[in-house]
Amino acid sequence: MSRFTIDPGVLLSAFISPRKSAPAVIVDALLDGRIEIVACPALLAELADVLSRPKFARHTEQRRGEAYLAALTDRLVMVEDPPAGSRRTADPDDDYLLALAEAQSLDAVISGDRHLLEVSSERLPVLTPRQIVDRLGLDDEHDPVHQRPAAGEREQ
Repeated sequence: MSRFTIDPGVLLSAFISPRKSAPAVIVDALLDGRIEIVACPALLAELADVLSRPKFARHTEQRRGEAYLAALTDRLVMVEDPPAGSRRTADPDDDYLLALAEAQSLDAVISGDRHLLEVSSERLPVLTPRQIVDRLGLDDEHDPVHQRPAAGEREQ
């Protein structure tokens, strides 16, 4: 099973975007147990902080934000915050995601943040939500309309 960490911005996008968006497909794959996402208290605190901002109030009304956080927390693999490392991105607030991925030997960081994407390497890839969905075929598995035909079947 593929193991990742994820930028809280991707989790926010999944929460406020249409269900077929790449971030939403990734969260569905997490909730369905098709991928494993490793998180730490700092990641969840950042997401909770963003969800509590007034500009997202219409999305979080009726405790939907709390329910979303609870659903994620039930499926995320929680580990301790990684030790502070050296500054690696133009935004040092993003560096903990790289440290987390390295400390846990994860396959990649999922992010659309340019500061993280700029430091992507073969040793520690930073991939966009769309790249993850495409590489893992998550759209095909999740959406029956786009499933590939089984061997011997014709595509309709």
